Formats: sequence, structure tokens, C-alpha cells
Amino acid sequence: MTANDNSTMSPDHLDWRRAHERCEAVARRAAALDREIGRALLDADRACVYVYLGYGGIIEYGERLFGFAPKITQERLRVAGALESLPLLDQALEAGRLCYSAARELTRVTIAETEAEWLAASANKAVREIEDLVSGHVSGDRPNDEKRPEARRHVFRFEVAADVFALVRQAMGALRKIHGGQLDDEQALAMMARQVLGGPSDSGRASHQIVMSVCEQCGQGQQEGRGRMLPVEPTVVERAACDAQRLEAGVARQDVAPAVRRAVLRRDHGRCRVPGCRSAVFLDLHHVQARADGGSHAAGNLATTCGAHHDAIHRGALVVEGDADGALVFRHADGTVYGGSPAATTQQQLADSFLALKSLGWKEREARQAIDTVRPHVGENEPSEAVLRRCLAVLMIRTQSASPALR
Repeated sequence: MTANDNSTMSPDHLDWRRAHERCEAVARRAAALDREIGRALLDADRACVYVYLGYGGIIEYGERLFGFAPKITQERLRVAGALESLPLLDQALEAGRLCYSAARELTRVTIAETEAEWLAASANKAVREIEDLVSGHVSGDRPNDEKRPEARRHVFRFEVAADVFALVRQAMGALRKIHGGQLDDEQALAMMARQVLGGPSDSGRASHQIVMSVCEQCGQGQQEGRGRMLPVEPTVVERAACDAQRLEAGVARQDVAPAVRRAVLRRDHGRCRVPGCRSAVFLDLHHVQARADGGSHAAGNLATTCGAHHDAIHRGALVVEGDADGALVFRHADGTVYGGSPAATTQQQLADSFLALKSLGWKEREARQAIDTVRPHVGENEPSEAVLRRCLAVLMIRTQSASPALR
């Protein structure tokens, strides 16, 4: 037997080089397969395959076909959609130069203009190191940009007995049933926390009280969490401001008068106004016309929403228009009627542009008008930055047209 002949050697003496080469080959195939699974799931979702098979949705389809937990299916769809506009990341995953877990993290922050920089910054790093690199950044940031504390994701990890695990699963299922089956794990956990924290029994008062401080100069919000003040996203501050109690000189004052809040809840039958939503617990009031745009606390400007849909409105993923005392129209970010089949990539591009415009100081009404103007012209694979530039061009033209000095 030669030195390189391992055919009769025991497993303990296999050539380590061959073993490593085999693992590398398997890892490359696994990365390519993960990419293919994501693309296939995305196609199945867009084709509404689950409808023809009689399944409840793409989540059930993913579980039955691949054995994926709901969150895994959601993440696979998100990553596959993001990779459509990120050719360098997509090629690296297909070729096996990048594992799926690394691609998953990078797609949280990478856009077409920055993907080369993020790929270079993550080269030769383990997944944990890439998680640290991405943490504190948002979509559009560059690797060397200053990290944002409010963008950092936090992780809960518990080891529990089987009976406790079963109870938590039952509780999550009950919350999804109340809400109509559309909650992800994060939203369900937030609802559980709100239920434990409780609130006043008077329906005229906000359903929950959270200690939050907001800087008057920069608008940065911080929320108290058991003795710690944690930075939160601007959309969280906006959502709280819709239906808040404010402490002034030690006295709590509610923005929306209790009598008005009770009247709105009675009008809306104590349920979220979004079509198909069955949520009737821990409801918020949303200002259809934003306060910053002159919207009042009158009942006609207030719509009852659950926490999940209220969050979607302030993120730009859901649009609500009309008179709350009469008919309200709900649309996805891409303009399709809520409950239809929005284009996944266009939906995200428009929602991202909406948030970006507000962060640049444009009012919600102005941002929404710009989005409405450019929406018909947005290509399915057009980068979010290009959509944002179109919106800014529309706003600048309107600003110049409205300025007497420039006429």
C-alpha cells in the first residue's frame, strides 16, 4: 500500500486533506441548494401554489414540504427576494463562496450599491463575526458607517421543560388565532408582553403604558426595559405618539381624550379596522392623517388598529386612506388592495423609500404623495436607492414649483 492509498486504512487514519476537500464540496453544494430552495419557495409564493393545494398559506406549504418552522419560511422568502437585486451576493451563494447563514445576515443591510463593500468586509469571517458586523446597521449603510443602537437586534434564548414549551406554543397559537394567523414570532411575543404588563380597565385610556423618553431636538426615542433605557426605531416613537399618555409634572395626560377613544372603539366594534384582522385585544388608535401633517384627534381621523398592523402602517408597508367615520381604504405599499398579491420586491422598495424620505425630514403626506407618483414606474428589480432618487426628484420639483421666489 502506498502512502497515499487510503482504501484499506481505518477511519482514524483517513487522509485529512481528502476529508476536508469532501466537506468543502458538500458545503458548496449545500449553499447552492439553499439558494435554490429560496428561489423555489419565492416562485411558489408568487404563484399562490398553496391556494391550489388547499393549504392555509405559504407558511403551511413550507412546513409540509420542507419541514420549515414559520419563521424559517419567512426568512427564506425574505432572503430570496433580496438576492434578486443583489447579483454579487447571489453569485457568491450559488458558487458556494458564501454560506446561506452569511448571506441571510448580509441581506439585512446590503443594497446594490454597497454589496461589493459588504462582501469584502465579510471575507474570511465566521457567521458569528458577520452577525456582529451587521448588527447596528440598517439597509443602505456601509460597513464602516457608525452603528445605530436602535437598529441592533436582541436575542432571547431559553431552555425550558416540555410542559412550558407546550404552553408557550399554545399561547403563540392563540394570539395568531385572535389576530387572524398573520403574526410572526416577534409580534406575538410583543403581544404576550403587553398582555402581562396590562393596562387600565377603562377603554378610554391607552391599552398599555410604556415608559419612553423622546429627545425634543433630534426625536430619538428610548424605551425603559427593567431599569435600562434602550434606543428604539423612529417608527416605534411614531406608533406610541398616536395613542400616548404623557407624563407632565408627574401627571399623566392622554393625547386622545378618553371619551373620544371610547367612542372610536365602539364605532369600530372593538376590533382592528384592517380587513380580515380579527384582533380585539390591546388595540391602538392610528391617525389617518398624521399629526405632523395637521391631523387632529377627532374621531373621523382615528382608526382602531392592532399593534402589528399599526406598526406596518408606520413602516410604510401598509397604507390607510379615507374617513375613519366612513369608509377606509387599505393598500399594500405597491398600491394593490390589501389582501391581494403584492409584488414582493416592489413592496419592499417602496416601503424602504417611504421610511427613508421620512428620515430625511419629509412629512408623511409628502412622502406618500411622492411614492404614489413614482409607483407606476418602478421596475420589479429596480434598486431601492433608484426609487428613492425618483421620489426626491418629484419632491424637489414640487418644492421649486411651490416657491414664489423660483416662479
